[in-house]
Amino acid sequence: MMSDTDTGPSSAPASKPAPKTVELKSTLDLALRTLSEVKAEIGRHEGRAVQGFIERTGDETFVPSAFVFADERARVERARTNKIRLQAAIGIANGRNRLKFKGSEITVLEAILLKSELVAKQTWVKSLRIEDRKDRQNIPTGNRDVHGPVYETKMIETKSRLSEKERTAEADELQADINALQQAINSANRRIQIKVELLE
Repeated sequence: MMSDTDTGPSSAPASKPAPKTVELKSTLDLALRTLSEVKAEIGRHEGRAVQGFIERTGDETFVPSAFVFADERARVERARTNKIRLQAAIGIANGRNRLKFKGSEITVLEAILLKSELVAKQTWVKSLRIEDRKDRQNIPTGNRDVHGPVYETKMIETKSRLSEKERTAEADELQADINALQQAINSANRRIQIKVELLE
């Protein structure tokens, strides 16, 4: 006989076991390589999931995929979680740690952003069209005679704001800064340690 306080067997659903994790302790450069591997893993398992997406019954010629859609999709989600955790850990480390560039200390994140801007600036500088020439051209005077508009021959000089030598020098200076930043970033990546929990 049940007492007034006895509620009988519990109807609460059993909780899922916590996913197993592994702690990654590494330098930033190793974490970046791991991130690249995780991105490739996402693409690989997404492709396999697509292969296992279709089922067909009643067709004796149909050859089912060797990959199980649900399993591959679960692997994709696991890899996506690891990607987010790695990107967050790398981003936090880049924002907290500093390096030296041209006598100043900046965060690794600032260095990465600055390098990107310098590359864009260099591309723009290299695209500037250099012109330095003189041409004789017939320019309308605004007057007319019996034959039509009256033209005057003038020597037209076309000149760029920068010479070829100046443009090349500026592009080379930007390249030197880009190289120096990349070296500083690479050095920081080998020095900075991060710790992140990844799903097994």
